Amino acid sequence: MRETSLIAVHACCIRIFLFFFLQKSLKKEHFLWQLFHIEKDTEKLVGELEDEERKLDGVVEEYEKCDSEETAKKKEQAGYLKQMSRSEGNIARKKIEFDKKVFSFCLHHLFTT
Repeated sequence: MRETSLIAVHACCIRIFLFFFLQKSLKKEHFLWQLFHIEKDTEKLVGELEDEERKLDGVVEEYEKCDSEETAKKKEQAGYLKQMSRSEGNIARKKIEFDKKVFSFCLHHLFTT
């Protein structure tokens, strides 16, 4: 009977060892499965990030182009405003000269006739 109980204990020990070994193996397999999916998610996110960075670069490039165009248009507008101011000054000056001539003409005809 002693041999039988030793065999039973031995078989029980083997079962316990296999149980813990399989449990450890399953934990390891589950851990590797999780790492695999984390890696896949990371790769996907890195790809999405790169796409967004390319889009951002395009938007920044477009912004800089528009900013340059705005600066050029402002310079052009400043030139037109300067020209308008010069023209308004010339008009005012010529109007004053005209008014002086008309006044002088009227005074001259008023006292000579």
